[in-house]
Amino acid sequence: MWSMVLFVFEWATQAPSLVDMSVPMTGKHVIITGGCAGIGEELATIMVAAGASVVLGCRDAIKADAAVERIRAASARSANGAGQGGEIEQMRLDLASFKSVRRFASEYAEKYDTLDVLVNNAGLGFRV
Repeated sequence: MWSMVLFVFEWATQAPSLVDMSVPMTGKHVIITGGCAGIGEELATIMVAAGASVVLGCRDAIKADAAVERIRAASARSANGAGQGGEIEQMRLDLASFKSVRRFASEYAEKYDTLDVLVNNAGLGFRV
């Protein structure tokens, strides 16, 4: 077991990150569900810094607005003034409501012609 842990640690410390690799995302359109915190917010920051146009699909508009501001600030620092930073916005999306999903899809389609990356990150809780 320890050999596996050591291998993963060595790989993780030597592997370049997405930002270090400077993967070009300029002109790409990305939707990230659950992008208001955690992994979704971190991924959105990386994508915006790489030049992508990112839409956060979030239930809570207040949390989403705060996340958008954090992402803008963090991605501007990551871009190091290279001018390659992308756009970030939030759109209301409650994945527990088909009506909300349809409205989100309709609003997105009106605004954007393409979708290049979809990250299904939102967690859903169901009562049994």
